[in-house]
Amino acid sequence: MKYAKVFSLLVISCLLFTCKPKLDLNSEDWNCKKIDDERICVPTSWVFKEQTKYLFFTNLDNDDNNSYFVILKHNKTGSGLSIIKYLKEMYTVFRQKDTIELTRGYTLKKVISDKAITYHNEFYSTISNKNYVTYTVIFEKDDNIFDMSLKIDEEHSTRYQELFRDVLFRFQYKNEPTFTPEEKINKIDTIDLSKLK
Repeated sequence: MKYAKVFSLLVISCLLFTCKPKLDLNSEDWNCKKIDDERICVPTSWVFKEQTKYLFFTNLDNDDNNSYFVILKHNKTGSGLSIIKYLKEMYTVFRQKDTIELTRGYTLKKVISDKAITYHNEFYSTISNKNYVTYTVIFEKDDNIFDMSLKIDEEHSTRYQELFRDVLFRFQYKNEPTFTPEEKINKIDTIDLSKLK
């Protein structure tokens, strides 16, 4: 168990903080959009979709309609949500018996860094005999809960996990980066959603 915790720390550290993004953060390979207080940058090959359900939604640069990148933003005061209530709702969705998307499992880590507390989730599912992984980072800023998720088929998950990390590094709230490569992780806890209080 000790080795699993050390491995988790290394993976999350690399995903968000210690591994430098591969591309120049100001590269022309990125398309940026300002929405409310947020600046969102994604690869130019991802197609932004005009819609009103989410803060931001884009299909990925593949032909798979089940693959996407999305940002949800919930005002805590207006919605009555707390981060714990939000995670419990997420667990309810995981447990639903869906005939289209079958749940295969999940992992959830609470990451405490110098700057913030974030929750890192990997959700495993199957749609039409094809396996998918959804990478999610949930965090709070001011009176908001943000949920940034990327869903991709497992065959291409490594490449897109790296792109997801780069998108996170480019995300800004009120003109300030939310994540930085220099950020130090102090603690990582594995969360069992079924026991969350």
